[in-house]
Amino acid sequence: MLMTLAKIFGAAAIVLFVLTLMNFALKWTYRNYPNYFKKHPKYAKVHLALMKPFVKMHKWVGIGTVATMDAHIVLAFIERGFNISGAVTAVLLLSQMFVGMYGAWAKPKGKTWLIIHRVVAICAVVALLVHGILTD
Repeated sequence: MLMTLAKIFGAAAIVLFVLTLMNFALKWTYRNYPNYFKKHPKYAKVHLALMKPFVKMHKWVGIGTVATMDAHIVLAFIERGFNISGAVTAVLLLSQMFVGMYGAWAKPKGKTWLIIHRVVAICAVVALLVHGILTD
């Protein structure tokens, strides 16, 4: 029973993490394909309409990712004990959240924090895949 709940919370954390990654993907496509959007104004309008809620909710979805991950960790730990790949993934996701909070609230000059935020996201994706492969 507990492991089933842990898997549900783990799946929810993955879905929420993917939604946070959509913020970058939607912004990147809009920034890097301006000519396509100029030629297809209807698609540009749809893209912007889709992008707006992802950008607006990015912080909260990230916090939700960490909250569901925390529930997953507690339940999985009770049922199976410590898991190193899960611990690495958790540390990366927590780091991701803290770097994002720093960037959102401290408003630092420069883009160093944003680069770190993106690199940690890539590392978290890799760690999540490894965790999914190594853990049944």
